[in-house]
Amino acid sequence: MVEAGLAADKVDGGVRSIARAVDVLQLFDVDHPRRTLREIVALTGLPKTTAVRVLATLDALGLIVDSRDSTYSLGAGFLRWVDLAGSLWEVGADARRVMTRLVDTCGETVNVYIRRDLSRVSIAQVEGTATVRSVVKTGVPYPSNSAQPRRSSSAVRPSRS
Repeated sequence: MVEAGLAADKVDGGVRSIARAVDVLQLFDVDHPRRTLREIVALTGLPKTTAVRVLATLDALGLIVDSRDSTYSLGAGFLRWVDLAGSLWEVGADARRVMTRLVDTCGETVNVYIRRDLSRVSIAQVEGTATVRSVVKTGVPYPSNSAQPRRSSSAVRPSRS
């Protein structure tokens, strides 16, 4: 289950226009690479005029592409941040080797998580070979109290002999 709620509802005393822009950007993902204006208005709850202004600003900054048929997608401006985030959050070759060995041993997907407030975010993943598995998307916040398996954290602890 993905962390629910709008950014605008989470920033107490913050800049509302930034939170609104983040709300719009968070609507895009692998399953929804394009969104219509109608979807954006419905999913954010923003008035249409506000949504149009936010989208126009994001388009001018290269963060959104307006295909001129009321359909929007992420802009090329994100590419530099993708590379930067990848380099900042890379877990390293040694950790990847350990994760791969765990997958080879147990067949389960292995994730490395960080805590963010009351959520956990996977920053690295090696997919398992099991045919039935829980799907955790990298970079997406999930509740910390979720019943997701945490075998990777217990599997790397040294055994007490």
